Amino acid sequence: MQLSYIKLKNFRQFYDEQVIEFASDPDRNVTVIHAENGVGKTTLLNAILWAFYEETTSRFEHKDKILNFEAAREGLSAAAVSVGFEHEKTEYVVQRHLQMIGDRLTTKAVAQKVEGGVTLPIPATETFISSVLPSEMARYFFFDGEHAEAFAAQGNQKVVAKAVRSMLGCEVADTAIADLKAVASDFNREAGQAPGNAELERLQAETARAEEAIANGEAEIERLNKEVEAWEHQLDTIETYLRNAEGAKETQKMRDRTADDLRQANSDIKAADDDILKWMGSKAINLVARRASELTLEFIDEASLRGKLPEPYNQTFIQGLLDAKLCICDRCLEPGSEQFAAVLELTKTAASAETLKRVVRARSRVNQFKETSADAARALHDIQAKSGVMHQRRMRLEQALGELDKKMAEIPSQEIAEREAARVALKRKIGEAHREMGSADNRLKQAERALADSEKRTQALVGQSARAQRFYARRDLARRGQEMLQVMLGDYETSAREQVQGSINKVLNEVARRDYRFRFGDDFSMELLYPDNHPVPRSGGENQLMSLAFTSALIEYSRLRSGASGEILSPGVVAPLVLDSPFGQLDAKYREATAKFITKMASQVILLVSSSQGDQTVMKALEPYIGAEYVLVSENRGDRGEKPDDQIVLRDKQYFASLYNQPRTLTRIERVH
Repeated sequence: MQLSYIKLKNFRQFYDEQVIEFASDPDRNVTVIHAENGVGKTTLLNAILWAFYEETTSRFEHKDKILNFEAAREGLSAAAVSVGFEHEKTEYVVQRHLQMIGDRLTTKAVAQKVEGGVTLPIPATETFISSVLPSEMARYFFFDGEHAEAFAAQGNQKVVAKAVRSMLGCEVADTAIADLKAVASDFNREAGQAPGNAELERLQAETARAEEAIANGEAEIERLNKEVEAWEHQLDTIETYLRNAEGAKETQKMRDRTADDLRQANSDIKAADDDILKWMGSKAINLVARRASELTLEFIDEASLRGKLPEPYNQTFIQGLLDAKLCICDRCLEPGSEQFAAVLELTKTAASAETLKRVVRARSRVNQFKETSADAARALHDIQAKSGVMHQRRMRLEQALGELDKKMAEIPSQEIAEREAARVALKRKIGEAHREMGSADNRLKQAERALADSEKRTQALVGQSARAQRFYARRDLARRGQEMLQVMLGDYETSAREQVQGSINKVLNEVARRDYRFRFGDDFSMELLYPDNHPVPRSGGENQLMSLAFTSALIEYSRLRSGASGEILSPGVVAPLVLDSPFGQLDAKYREATAKFITKMASQVILLVSSSQGDQTVMKALEPYIGAEYVLVSENRGDRGEKPDDQIVLRDKQYFASLYNQPRTLTRIERVH
């Protein structure tokens, strides 16, 4: 898939009909669109998503207000976005129209094939669009760069796993697994309805309740995850605003740094807790074994050796006296005599050589435990001391963060105060949702235990009913099919993870200023490591760089899978990369390096940048690859007043980014290259 153009008509800031034609030359595959904040960069990204899927990104505020307000004021009631693209050497157009009738809003999408200048309608528009670029994959091609670092944030492994699974094309297999699960549940219910076995029927009712509780728990956790994801996007949008707002940005920068330090402190505390668990597994045994050995030795000394002759008066010595029939006092030991009987009695209590050897070994082992237990105690002391320092650091950071929250709330700006209040409310919602997820997870585990118990008891009764046996055989077959698909998907995921990880490391080797190594955890958590495998305390810029590298790797993986064929996975796609604000938190060196590798991320790249992001360093790196370039000009009805001069300089030429005393307030698209 390659984008040819986008045509906007009365869509948000874009009044009347305006067009952007995208670069299509393979050697100059980059289209750059320059615009300052609030002029229309994010609108353009969302116009493509809206046209294809009637979806928008989380940062696209007031999603229901699509119609341009100047057009609405003039009595117009329709808006539209048309996207032209080439797919498999054929031209297509997708159009989505919006119509306002009073307060009621309706939308309709149509897809057309273009042949010899003639457009032919394509039935089932949504199905056609999904066949070209599934919506699950589209979010990683049409990408909000300012939220890129969210991939690398701690605790976001579910988002990362979802991204990899989307590019892997798991939807068909996931649907099949869900269907097999439902089929197995139906057979389970049928088996429980076998006549004449009330106990089997009762157990089936228990099983059904447990299955329902599991389904409800999984649905609740999924719902909460989606809510948290949406709230975190909203939170990120608010914090992005505060980072740029006069009067708030310094406090927000301090709060960002403090929050990063707090996340690192929590990570260090978790690492210390892991060290304690490792200590318990490898060192604690020494302390326990030392005391156990000492008690054992006491038992040997006091019980096993009680009444026995110490060395050299052991069994061998006493037997020698009896064989010689001569006591150590030179008296005769005649068999049958009282003296012979007394010495013979000693063999019952004399210490054997083996007993004495065991005592020696036990004592030697105790000495070893004394030495190793001393080391274990010192190691535990060091870990606890380190953990104590980290807990104190966390407490100080939490206090500092609280003070910064108060400082932000006291800034004398209504808009900042409203955003800060919304931020606090979102943080509270996210915290409450995580607690609800914890409770839901506990209920889910209880239901899973109840299901296992009822099925175990059911199995013992199945043999009493031939009808139940038939249904359980079918149920087990459905379950085996489900398990087989899950194993296959697990193998595919492992392979995908390894390939994506390799691609990310390739990008980091080219771009990162230090010798970093990327690694996925088993749960898809993202780790950035030094060569000695110690974790890197990541800044926001490094998180953004790693997330962009991750996005690049996903797109590369999808391209490699575009010709794949299989029975349970959908093939990958080749599609353009549309990046809004990709250089947000990167420093000058990383911006330049990222600009170079972005051109290689996809066969067609569309960059939406502000003047601060698209600076001379970035533009110099992009210049050899730019095939089309535009400036979004903000036209305003009002006077300029005290507003500063607003210009964008490209190739030593100045372009006005803002104009005043214009007939309408709108955004105008101007091609400059």
